[in-house]
Amino acid sequence: MFQVSYDRVFFLESFRNLRLGIAISYQAFNATYVDNVEMEVLSYLVSARYMFPLAKDGFLKILTPFISLGLGTSQLRLTKADNSSEGGMNSTIQGGLGLDIFINYNVDLNLEANYKLIMGQGEYALSILQLLAGVSWKF
Repeated sequence: MFQVSYDRVFFLESFRNLRLGIAISYQAFNATYVDNVEMEVLSYLVSARYMFPLAKDGFLKILTPFISLGLGTSQLRLTKADNSSEGGMNSTIQGGLGLDIFINYNVDLNLEANYKLIMGQGEYALSILQLLAGVSWKF
């Protein structure tokens, strides 16, 4: 799994803990419910993150929990054992919880758990639980 995110602080003072951005992720895995099937998921999401700073001073100021929500679309491709493939674009919603650990002003570590729901045709849907760890640089 690979994910690239870009977000910025929402510029109104009353929303200083709100960040808006985009997230693009790619995942490839074998489907466990069908033999010899590979699945690829490429997601494009518009995202919002609301941060809850724990303190302004002291050790706790480096820890910032957050909640996130993303809406967008995912492109699915299913490759069967006979090398035939099928897929399409599907609506996607993602929600999660996370923690930013600020090392200094420009660098932070982040941990995040997301639940992604990709809505398919009719009653079909794909649920994905993502556990992410990353490094952020501020420019």
